[in-house]
Amino acid sequence: EDGAIAIAKFYEKHDTIMRVKCIHSWEAHVLHELEQYADIVKKRLDKQSCVLIDSNYPILEVVDVMRYLFRPPGLSDDDYTVPYFHGDAGDYYNHTNSLINECLTRKTGIPITLAVIYAAIVRRVCGVQMDIIGLPGHIVVGVPFNGGDNNSRVFVDPFHEGRILSFADCQAIVARYNITFNDDMIRPISNEQVWQRMVRNLISSHSMQALADDNDDEPESNHEWKIAIPLRFLLKDY
Repeated sequence: EDGAIAIAKFYEKHDTIMRVKCIHSWEAHVLHELEQYADIVKKRLDKQSCVLIDSNYPILEVVDVMRYLFRPPGLSDDDYTVPYFHGDAGDYYNHTNSLINECLTRKTGIPITLAVIYAAIVRRVCGVQMDIIGLPGHIVVGVPFNGGDNNSRVFVDPFHEGRILSFADCQAIVARYNITFNDDMIRPISNEQVWQRMVRNLISSHSMQALADDNDDEPESNHEWKIAIPLRFLLKDY
C-alpha cells in the first residue's frame, strides 16, 4: 500500500490534477479509511463468534467475511450498510481507477488497486500479508502458501465481487487468454513489481487519453502528456 500511496502523492503535488491542498492530511485520511474497514471486518468476525488462533483471527474466516466488503450487487444483509467495493468494468482505463485514494472514495477500481486495498485491510485485521498474484491479464490475491499441493490453495478476485477462487479457477482465467498455464504464474509478485505495474497502468491510461484527444484536436491532450511523461521516470527500467 505504501507504493500506491506514493503514486497518489505524485498526483497531489499537481493541483491541476487533484486540487488537494494538504498531502499529509490526505495520507492520514487514506490510512484511517483502511483502519475503519478493518474494524468493520473485525466486528463482523466477533459477531460470528470467531474463535481466535494465537490471538489472531483465522485467515480463512477473514477471507470469507471480506466478501461483505467486496460483494456482489444485490447481496442481502440487513445490518450491513457500508458501500461495497467492485471492479470498474465500464470505465476500466480511467486513471482514477489506479489511485488508492480515488478507489477508496469511489469504491471502484481495476484489479491491482483493489488487490492492494484488499491486502491492506486483511493485514490490519489479522496480521497476514496476502500474496498479490500477477496472472496473465488479471490480478488476484492469494492466502500465503508454505508448500504442498497447489490444489489446496485459496485465492480471491477483488475485482469480481471478492470471489473465492481455487487453483483450477486460476488455471481457467489463464486459459481464457489462450496461454499455457504453469505454476510460476501463481507465485506472488514483489511490492516493487506491484508498484511498477501501477505506474505502467497510469502511463497507459494517460497516453491512451492523450492520443484520443490528439485525434479529436482537443487541447486537453497536452495536459495528459504532461502527466504521462513524468510518470515514466518512476519506472525502474526507464
